[in-house]
Amino acid sequence: MGFLLGGLGAGGGFAAAGELLAEPREGRQDLAAGEWRLAAGGEHARGFCGVLERRPGGAVAIYGDRLGPDGALSVALDADQLIAWCSRGFARFAGALCTADRLVLWTDEDATCPLFYSFDAAGDPVFASEAKALLLLRGGGLAAFADELAGGDGERPLPPIGGSSFARIAAVPPASRVSFRRTGAGWRIDGVERYLPPVPEPTVIDADTATDAVAAGLEEAVARLVAGLDEVHVTLSGGVDSSAVAALARPRVDRMLSYTVGTRFGDEFEQAEEVARWLGTEHRTLMMTSQDLEDLLPDLLWQLETWDPLTLQIAAPVAFLYRRLAVSGVFLTGYGADLIFAGAVDTRLGETELERLIRHQVELTVPTNEMAPAFARRAGAVVRYPYWLPEVKRTGLGIRARLKVADGEVKVVLRKAVERFLPRHVAWRTKQGIHQGSSMGEMFREVLGTGDGAEQARWLRRLFAETVTERLSRSGAADDVVVEAHYSEDAR
Repeated sequence: MGFLLGGLGAGGGFAAAGELLAEPREGRQDLAAGEWRLAAGGEHARGFCGVLERRPGGAVAIYGDRLGPDGALSVALDADQLIAWCSRGFARFAGALCTADRLVLWTDEDATCPLFYSFDAAGDPVFASEAKALLLLRGGGLAAFADELAGGDGERPLPPIGGSSFARIAAVPPASRVSFRRTGAGWRIDGVERYLPPVPEPTVIDADTATDAVAAGLEEAVARLVAGLDEVHVTLSGGVDSSAVAALARPRVDRMLSYTVGTRFGDEFEQAEEVARWLGTEHRTLMMTSQDLEDLLPDLLWQLETWDPLTLQIAAPVAFLYRRLAVSGVFLTGYGADLIFAGAVDTRLGETELERLIRHQVELTVPTNEMAPAFARRAGAVVRYPYWLPEVKRTGLGIRARLKVADGEVKVVLRKAVERFLPRHVAWRTKQGIHQGSSMGEMFREVLGTGDGAEQARWLRRLFAETVTERLSRSGAADDVVVEAHYSEDAR
């Protein structure tokens, strides 16, 4: 559901204390209270929705992938209870609690539903689910923003965690809440604190314990994500990651549709079709051309809000898929397993170096914005990441690297775990990353005219700035933003 949160503050007409938090509603909604204004509207894909409700003394806005109808909340304005409610009922989420003198923003454990914030010229807070929306909300126009892009021009031009691609626009960090307080001197940030502790350093060294935990966690995660669904879509490469997800989901749904994207530079059609036949899915292969990539890039930059070449190479095949299919539904993906289980590492590294690299690769998914739902949601798709649910991710990160990399093989503990779900040769199939299987790097080289990462980043940065400037200048708003807010005393 598309939210435009023009804010909520103290005022009359709030729901009675103890009233249940409302179900999402179709169509445009407008609410006004005190210094805040609220509007909600637009379409939402199955599963991905927004919930907003006036509460006594303020209001709540939440967006995310809601897994079922259960979990209605009877509470006034308590951030801890709201976060707990989100954690129970959503695969991923972000939210805001707004009153006349307090604002609390939060996002999920991995910030896969991002929330950005800044201050306008009057010093009042603004926030939105897409950073570009704040370029207009904070005032000052668009004239200077292209010269203030954060991240630089290196091969991985990424902002720090808690930052964004735009100067003076911050992001709510993973598993955290950002609190604002209004005093006589105006609004200020009152604190940034985690509501979940960080994942501890890995300690599990027993192979059987680790294998059983990974198998149980993945099975639980997939079951949770497909509960209540009659059909599900799967991006299928034929490798261990996506095949394991598909194998666990298949007996839980009546219909499974699977898809594989390739290019003239490379594909994984044969491996994917073998697994699709074994599972009995309705399988489809799609060829992506250089022209498809050229047409896709402005929208990809606009939605992901990054010009990092590697992130865009990873995202391009599935973004092409969602756009080409234009199918509303839930998609399962095997993405994330390579990061957690050391599928993309130098196997010659020592254990301490491997574990440091694994943590770093997982943390990079936050500033890359690669799991943000914007592009898929705009195409009508809800993407769910079984490997990124806590029952898998925390389990995997708790396992020592010696069980993940051994004798030159990667993802060892995962492969052993899913042998109980997959044919052995599929579980142990050598597999490349999603962008490597389709040789997306070669396609980027062709379209951008260079294979140098830093030069690609400079080229993409220019296109990013041009795209954002043109679209915001034309429309005066960031289309399809899920949640957007502005506090202003002038609203009284």
